[in-house]
Amino acid sequence: MTVIVGLAVAGAIVGIALARISILVPDSTGVSCSREDVSTPVVSLVTAIVWATIGATVGWTIALGPLLVFASGSIALSVVDVVRFRLPDRILFPTLGATLVAIIVSTIGGAPTTHLLPAVIGGLAYCLILAVPSMVSAGGLAFGDVKLALLLGLIVGWMRASIAEAIVLVIYAMMAGMLLGIVSGLLVGVGRRVIGPHFFADPDEPLGDDGVPTIPPLLKTAFPFGPALAAAALIVTVASGSILQGTGLV
Repeated sequence: MTVIVGLAVAGAIVGIALARISILVPDSTGVSCSREDVSTPVVSLVTAIVWATIGATVGWTIALGPLLVFASGSIALSVVDVVRFRLPDRILFPTLGATLVAIIVSTIGGAPTTHLLPAVIGGLAYCLILAVPSMVSAGGLAFGDVKLALLLGLIVGWMRASIAEAIVLVIYAMMAGMLLGIVSGLLVGVGRRVIGPHFFADPDEPLGDDGVPTIPPLLKTAFPFGPALAAAALIVTVASGSILQGTGLV
């Protein structure tokens, strides 16, 4: 219990820094989130909950460090994606690098070396899987989501020593992410009709003659997909053992 409380407190402090990062780091257009768009208390609370949940799930084990690094970077990315509809490389690639370093340090500290190859294969597999719809459909997945998949597949695949099990988990993470994304998109579309056109509106969406964002058809509503993919990957990662047991693979 002490570990969980400590992680919650530490997560709350880290969340303040993550909110600051999301404000300071610009996206690919050179624009960053404004202070008004980012609620530091909300980001801090979410980070505290996520850190505590990870701690309660995996405990004080060798897997804790990489998961906390991954989760923290994913939260910062999600904040920017929600506000700016973009996943900035200046946060994504440092998160990828930091997660990889954390995995290597954990391996030096005693984590099985047999988990390294599934991690690499998982990252590449997830990235390639999402690259297909991104290239086929211009209005489909943004390339930022494809790059994000490299990070997500890395951490998901690292949880297992078997490449086959890592691929299964990546597929589960992808399906769960798609489901969460579809639900999120529908909620955003309904919200724009009920609450107003500014509800989670794409900042780059063209404005109507009245200066108000246009409302596209419900099934063509643009929405940030990264947070759904990241949340699904984190859930599948911490529940990887239960998921594989349910499939009969372990």
